[in-house]
Amino acid sequence: MTVMDRFDLTGRTALVTGATHGLGRSFAHALAEAGASIVIMGRDAAAAEEVRDEVEQRGARALVALGDVTSRTDLERIRADATEELGGVDVLVNNAGTCIHRPALEVTDDDWRVVMDVNLDGVWKASQVFGGAMVERGAGVIVTIASMSGLIVNRPQWQPAYNASKAAVIQLTRSLAAEWAPHGVR
Repeated sequence: MTVMDRFDLTGRTALVTGATHGLGRSFAHALAEAGASIVIMGRDAAAAEEVRDEVEQRGARALVALGDVTSRTDLERIRADATEELGGVDVLVNNAGTCIHRPALEVTDDDWRVVMDVNLDGVWKASQVFGGAMVERGAGVIVTIASMSGLIVNRPQWQPAYNASKAAVIQLTRSLAAEWAPHGVR
């Protein structure tokens, strides 16, 4: 058995939130190269179509799923679509994120809420929606992208909401892992 055999995802479906740009786009490409079908979740329709084309050029099936991780309704619709089109989601990559770079005294309540809504609540909602189906099935993988900023403060890059959200994401991920491991979800 080769190393790549151990990472083979043929027959599996992976959903990547924030798949239209940056790291999410790269994750979609890598998972496609490993053989997974890809659900491309994001808000940018044009970019999602580009990622779909790139994934399909790698020989993988792809489904564009426009939606917002802060909307449970969007996530439930995407779960239903992915189940109908691709048989369900085996791997969830919680990647969508945002940051506001401002000193603490300049961060408004609205700024704070936007970062928490996407970075923390989005992970929570996506994990519940897709993780619930995984728990029922008795198998699944959830990968959550946090940041070293959840453990340290990047000086002089002031971003208190981002740092707090990523620290919370790290602990939420640990909590879900401990709770769902007995159900075959890691």
